[in-house]
Amino acid sequence: MDDFSDFSDLDNETICLINEGRYTENEMEKIFALKALESNSGILDNVHTFSKLMQVMNNLKPSVETFEPISILVIAKGIKELRLQEHDFNNEIKFYIAHIAFEEGWIKLPEILNWAQEELDELSFEFELDEDITKMQELKHKAVERYLQ
Repeated sequence: MDDFSDFSDLDNETICLINEGRYTENEMEKIFALKALESNSGILDNVHTFSKLMQVMNNLKPSVETFEPISILVIAKGIKELRLQEHDFNNEIKFYIAHIAFEEGWIKLPEILNWAQEELDELSFEFELDEDITKMQELKHKAVERYLQ
């Protein structure tokens, strides 16, 4: 993501006024999200705001009226865009990611989200990996790698 630090001292209204079409609507949403995150890191501790932030970082327009589930792909890209691989996320966020992964059929999370693997393991049940399941997991990991490029 571009360096939007020029805007850190400006309020949102001023940013809109000086934009003059230099940034797209999605880029403006990212600027506002990064400003909010800069002033309130608690955004990363709440499932609802975390989810909305991940959507914005994927150029998706989140709904403020509803809570929409997101995918592991969306989370992985948001984490990469924000350079949060080393962030110490709380258990609420880890279990949120684990539940999404479980619903999507993940057994082993992609490397960028491996900090939530223990929580996914708690949700998963013991079973033998057969060839089909192993292939499906490999395809999921390749999809994440492609999406993050």
